[in-house]
Amino acid sequence: MTTGPDGRLYVGDGYYRLIYVLPISGGTSGTFSMSTTIADISSGSDGNIWVASGATIEKVTTAGTVTTYTPPTGVHAIKLVAGPDGAMWFVDDNPSAPKIGRITTGAGTVTMYTIPGTGVSYEVGGPTLGSDGGIWFGYRTSTGNYVGRLGY
Repeated sequence: MTTGPDGRLYVGDGYYRLIYVLPISGGTSGTFSMSTTIADISSGSDGNIWVASGATIEKVTTAGTVTTYTPPTGVHAIKLVAGPDGAMWFVDDNPSAPKIGRITTGAGTVTMYTIPGTGVSYEVGGPTLGSDGGIWFGYRTSTGNYVGRLGY
C-alpha cells in the first residue's frame, strides 16, 4: 500500500493482480488491472506508482497507464522504495545471488549492485530510505546478519 501523489491510497492485490485506488478525502476510487503478480507497490518521486512484480517492474500513472520494464535475466524484483536521486530502488531476491537494484524513472535503466560477503542467503530486507539520504537494507550471509548502505 502506498499514498500516491494525488493523495489517494493505492493498494496492491497480488492474488487478483489488481491495484485498488481509494480516496482518503474526496476524489474517485478505481481499480487498475495488472498483467503480473504484485510483490510490492510504492510511490515514486516522478509522480507515478511503481510496482515490483518479480520478473518485471511496472510504472503506473494515476490514470492507470502501465509501462513495463524488464530487469536483467534472473532478477526477481521485490520491495521498492523511492531514492533521493529520483530513481526507484529494489531488492532482487534471487536466492543464488541476491542484489540491490536501481531503476531510473525516465528510461527505466536498471543498475544492479552486489551485496557484499559470500553465502548471502535468500533473505534480503529493505530497502528503505535513511534520514542520511542512503538506501539501507538488511541481509544475511553464512557468517551472520548485516545492515548495508548504498549512498550518494
